Amino acid sequence: MRRVPTRRRSAYSYVVDHAHLADLVYRRCGDCTIAYHMEVARRFLEQEGFDEVDRDEVLAVLREKLERRAARPPEPPPWRPASAGTLCDICGQPYAQHGQDGDFEELTVLCDGSRVRL
Repeated sequence: MRRVPTRRRSAYSYVVDHAHLADLVYRRCGDCTIAYHMEVARRFLEQEGFDEVDRDEVLAVLREKLERRAARPPEPPPWRPASAGTLCDICGQPYAQHGQDGDFEELTVLCDGSRVRL
């Protein structure tokens, strides 16, 4: 959480970067409903002691991001079809022994970063 300290008459106060805080909450989101994530974010902000104005600003930014994501599902990166027994040019192992893409389980990531569908 990025807070910018300011000094006023020997007391410290903070200006909250609402967009950055919403990004932190957004990164922890999976495929749950928007209402669920909004409730979890609201509870988190209350527990951390943010005032009502900051909570409302962060929740508004977060809701906008979640609604944009729901309206436009992520598209898979470029990939090509391949056989599971094909050998990798870099490590020499079959494609089937390489790891899966974290976001798209049907794709396999090769050593050079390219993606294939087996």
